[in-house]
Amino acid sequence: MKDLKDLIVGPYETENVILLEIKPHEQKTRIDFYCTQDYLGIVPVCITDLIQEGKKLYYMHPDTGKKTHIKRIYNRVIFDDLHANADKLGKFPSITQDLDVEWIPHPNWFYRISKFTLPFIKHPYVPATFFLNEIKQLPTDLENYVLKPLFSFAGQGVVIDVTSADIEKVKDPENWILQKKVKYADVIVTPRRTSQSRNTNDVYLERRMGPSKTRNKPCPFKQRKDDRCSI
Repeated sequence: MKDLKDLIVGPYETENVILLEIKPHEQKTRIDFYCTQDYLGIVPVCITDLIQEGKKLYYMHPDTGKKTHIKRIYNRVIFDDLHANADKLGKFPSITQDLDVEWIPHPNWFYRISKFTLPFIKHPYVPATFFLNEIKQLPTDLENYVLKPLFSFAGQGVVIDVTSADIEKVKDPENWILQKKVKYADVIVTPRRTSQSRNTNDVYLERRMGPSKTRNKPCPFKQRKDDRCSI
């Protein structure tokens, strides 16, 4: 946990670091944000709550009620989501402009790392993944695969129990992948059942809702001033 805090918070005070998202308290992954807040001390902030003054960004801290300078952003914004909801969100600072802020990770990384890279990675710890349009013959054990659109998020469009009929319905196979399923071990005991690792959020939710400045090293993701926020 110390390594994670060193990476995300770094040399700054926690109030000067935020987790940035679109309506974070309405996201399916909000439990992850609350875990981050508990463990690292940084608050989730909606992109619409950013206050821009020149090249500096601020937000109103929920605990102190004071306008607080943002020095580093733990970026969780998904650009597809941002573009799809831009009209509904109203005015907010563009995070692709030249801003006096550090990024973990930089917004440009969204375009560099995605499911598109998976078919190119051959490793025992990476599920076998294939571009749908490049498959010559479908596996006979389709029940052991998932069908995913390349450019989606939050599980949208994913087919868990794949059939040949599902694949025949795909009109743009170049934009889909077929990926080997991962077998999750039942390792976490909860009051309801022995849970798989992907249900860790359930355990945290039960715990949460149940009774009861050193500048020693540079940020590894800091961009040069001239290309900090350019796409």
